[in-house]
Amino acid sequence: MEKKNTAKLIQHKRQQRDKLIELLIWGLIGAALSVGFMLTVLLYCRMAGPLI
Repeated sequence: MEKKNTAKLIQHKRQQRDKLIELLIWGLIGAALSVGFMLTVLLYCRMAGPLI
């Protein structure tokens, strides 16, 4: 009985950890995208600067 409970607990913790890792990955992707977008906008403004 105890072994089953600990196995379930370990599995639950593992699932929670997987969710956290997934959130971290998505957070990093989002951060990278926003930084890339900002850099693109900055570059575009710099390139278009002389034209305006």
